[in-house]
Amino acid sequence: MSKKIQLSVVIPIASLSRILLSFTELINEISILEKNLEWSMETLFIDNSRTHSLKKRLKELIGGRIKRYSILLSKPLSVSNARNKGIIHSEGEYITFIDADDGINAYAYSSTIDIANKYNTDIL
Repeated sequence: MSKKIQLSVVIPIASLSRILLSFTELINEISILEKNLEWSMETLFIDNSRTHSLKKRLKELIGGRIKRYSILLSKPLSVSNARNKGIIHSEGEYITFIDADDGINAYAYSSTIDIANKYNTDIL
């Protein structure tokens, strides 16, 4: 029986050309987070490019380092549009949004979800 998904991480991506290094670091942090969890998460990459050509490249970069992820296509209108698509398709009890060039600390999410579970919060 799989664990209930507690956290959905939504990441809109319009281009990888200028953010490749930071995106690779982001994948590494998500991978570390997944390996150390007592709860389950999913990562939703939203291809917000004009040509929807990112799917193959994203799969290559992820390369099996993230267990549960989806790559969804979005109309290339805005980051908000891509995030809304992520909300619709997310299965997590909590949702967070990050940009593909953002840095994250994997343990920050872990601590946040642990607190949410302890105090049964609705919003973090």
